[in-house]
Amino acid sequence: MKKAIYKALSTEGLGILSGYLIQNKYILDIDDDESLEDILEFFDWAIYEIYPETICEFTGYSDKKGKMVFTNDIIKTGDGDVGVVVFENASYKVKFENDYSVYYQNISLLDNYKVIDCTIGDDEKTNV
Repeated sequence: MKKAIYKALSTEGLGILSGYLIQNKYILDIDDDESLEDILEFFDWAIYEIYPETICEFTGYSDKKGKMVFTNDIIKTGDGDVGVVVFENASYKVKFENDYSVYYQNISLLDNYKVIDCTIGDDEKTNV
């Protein structure tokens, strides 16, 4: 079962934070190896306000280096193709575009890819 983890851009200039989403307005910041019980011990200082329009959901997949893959992440395949992770028709896919077409590939069918960037928010907010 995948973790219900999200990432979003902090309104406090802390960059992109990942953790548990609270009311679509806050992130309870976590490290990959922390449990919710560990975090609740420090509950009052681990919550950060985020821009709701930058919320990205963990897909349940990791890239070839073990980095968690979220919606709106930009990935690069072993063949050099670059695409954006989206949720379409009840599954996580990578949207690839070229000069001639737009096509989707189910992320579960890809291998040997890595996360290279993220496309959350507008340029002014994500330029941190």
